[in-house]
Order: sequence, then structure tokens, then C-alpha cells
Amino acid sequence: MPRKSDSIPINNKALDKRVKVSDDTKELIQWLHEEEKVSMRKLAIQFSVDRKTIANIVYPERYQKQLQERKENKVHLKYYDKEKHREYMKEHRDHKKELYNQKLIGNEKI
Repeated sequence: MPRKSDSIPINNKALDKRVKVSDDTKELIQWLHEEEKVSMRKLAIQFSVDRKTIANIVYPERYQKQLQERKENKVHLKYYDKEKHREYMKEHRDHKKELYNQKLIGNEKI
């Protein structure tokens, strides 16, 4: 039987562990790269994320193209590890349950 918290979305990006970089930080990264000419490698170190994440932020059109190509080629199915996915989903559900118990999600009136 699914938990009640499983069907409740996490609408606060600060509470969602899947979000690596906030919108404000993305704008800062774009500005630093374009105006201040800071390299992507230095930005990745500064913000503690992968260089690929920085590249996706700096070049969003390239990132969208990659997403489209992955969707068309079904690349995501090549690297699917069922056991790893199960563990990640369990961690995510436990996190949502914890947020629900702390009344941080799920108290919106519909």
C-alpha cells in the first residue's frame, strides 16, 4: 500500500534533494561565465557540481538538444540498473515521508 506522502509533490525547491542548483545560482553561473569570463572548470569547483552541470546551465540550447536525442534514441534504457533505481526511489520516498511528518509538504488546501 503506498504511503500518503508518495502522491504529494515537493513544491519547494529548497526541500527537493533532486535539485542541484537553484534558479538564482544558475543566473549567477551564467553571469560569471559570460561577463566575468570565469571558466566552467572553476565554476564547477566553486559551486561543487560536475562540469557537465555547468555546461548544461551555460548552454541550455545544447542541453535541450541532448535531451531530445536521448529521448529519441532511448539511451536511458541502456544504462538502467533496476537495483540502483530501487534504492534511489526508497531514499526519495523516505525523504518525502520525513517532510510530510514534519508538515513541510502536504498541508496545502486543494
